[in-house]
Amino acid sequence: MKNTMIFKAAVAAVAALVFSGCATITGEMGGERAWRTYMENDASIQQIGFITETTVYEMSGGKKEEKFGDYMGRAEVKSPGESDSASQNLGWVYSSGDGVKTLIVIDLDSGKNVDLGDKDEIKKLQNSKKFKFYEFGGGILESVIYSAQKSPVCKAFFGGEPISARSVTNYYVGASDEFFATVIDAKIVGNKGFEIKNLGFKFNLPSSKLAEAKEQATSAKFRQDVIEQDVKKQGRILLNILCYYSMPSK
Repeated sequence: MKNTMIFKAAVAAVAALVFSGCATITGEMGGERAWRTYMENDASIQQIGFITETTVYEMSGGKKEEKFGDYMGRAEVKSPGESDSASQNLGWVYSSGDGVKTLIVIDLDSGKNVDLGDKDEIKKLQNSKKFKFYEFGGGILESVIYSAQKSPVCKAFFGGEPISARSVTNYYVGASDEFFATVIDAKIVGNKGFEIKNLGFKFNLPSSKLAEAKEQATSAKFRQDVIEQDVKKQGRILLNILCYYSMPSK
């Protein structure tokens, strides 16, 4: 039987929670990590593991509530085959507030993590010409590097100057090391839209899934329903999160 269900999660806005928010942040502080293979923004193959230190709040009725910016723990990375002791800290992980996805933001000008629970730290990001955004959850692991040549990214974004966005999005379709990735170089120009300058693919799948995966990933439907929507989302990330405090007053 063909693997006709491979891309249902991606095409349906990656609805299957193969790599969902809190479920992916596994292990106790100082405990053993569950490593997941992924492609980094520089196209290198890495493994990522999460250590939980959750700050979600308990509501009446015993339900858990996550707010945007809640600290969830930290992420560590290592090369495949390396021991856990060789891992390095990637960054502090924060809740997106939707109960599914978690985020890391790094100011590449300073090399520091941005505390998404601290408005003052987000405001400092407004002066950066280069920063990196990670999103985990809903069956994906995505990293985006935003950069601008002349002005800080947020000033350029609201001023209608082109923003460079280099993204690598890993879509998981099976085991922790079974994925394909899109590699996109795009230009985002404020509310005017975007242009995909380069598009590539990486397939890390068994031979039984490879042929159909390549066929579907390179189809016009996947480009329209997933890839183009992903680049639009990258613009919304600037508007609603990273550059929110640079938004011109009406």
